[in-house]
Amino acid sequence: MRSRLLPIFATALIILGLAGCGASGPDLPTLTSQPADLEFSVRADGELVASESMPISLPGSIRMSFNVAWLAPEFSDVREGDVIARFDDVQVKLEKESSSLNVAKSEFKLADAERDGLLERTRIGHESLRVDGERNISEAFSAADERLFSRNELIDILADLDYLDVESSFLDWQYETLDRRMQAEQNFIMAERQGELSKLEKQEKALEMMELRSPADGTFVYARTPWGEKLGKGKTVYPGMPIGLLPVRGKVKTRLYVPEADAVGLAVGQLVRFRLDSAAEREFTGRVVEVSPVASPRTREDPQKFFRLDAEIDEVDPD
Repeated sequence: MRSRLLPIFATALIILGLAGCGASGPDLPTLTSQPADLEFSVRADGELVASESMPISLPGSIRMSFNVAWLAPEFSDVREGDVIARFDDVQVKLEKESSSLNVAKSEFKLADAERDGLLERTRIGHESLRVDGERNISEAFSAADERLFSRNELIDILADLDYLDVESSFLDWQYETLDRRMQAEQNFIMAERQGELSKLEKQEKALEMMELRSPADGTFVYARTPWGEKLGKGKTVYPGMPIGLLPVRGKVKTRLYVPEADAVGLAVGQLVRFRLDSAAEREFTGRVVEVSPVASPRTREDPQKFFRLDAEIDEVDPD
């Protein structure tokens, strides 16, 4: 730094010396400075978005996802009732067939449970008759003269009576609780059946929604995913999620994206100048009304981060 200042200082002395020794010469050129505004500009790209619009969304009553099979062309004029989206129904149809099969299985299970209950009731009745017959025989032998039987035979007869008493009590318990056990099993099967019927009803409603229609006249604009990507064929949508928008005519704003490295001094109220691809010869102006608090990627594929700016346009064509 010192080596640069010395030549400049020497030159300045020489000029002053010459000016002092020589005669008065022509006036030196002068430069008059005046205060002026200094403008810093930041380049950005973006698009026009609707500041007021009517969202077109999937009904929130159907709790399942849909895959977009077709969308009406973006920025196309649509009429009320026109089809603007179709969804892939292959998976829904497969799930509906599975639910129908499960409902039929539940019907068979219910019939089997009723038949098994009748068979069980018959079995208990037959077993009770057998136990009563064996008890009568054992009691007849126990009342006979003890001298006709050996000691071991007497013990067996008494043991048989105790066993038959226990078996009779168990059969009585089975008979008394049979209705409750049958009802519990039937209730379980009916609960499974009701669950499958609910799924079937939901899937039938979903098949009725495979086409989404426009609720009003307007220009159809694609909605965006939370990552900022526009919806299109193959995208997955969920209940309540917007598919597209019908902007209110004349209600638009510009949305700009400034790279994080260039976003210095951005603030609400700053002037914005921009041109449209469709009208590059004309310059529009506006004012920043919103600046995103943090930078974020515009897409999942590109990690570069941007600050998002929304600006109101000074002059908007109402049509």
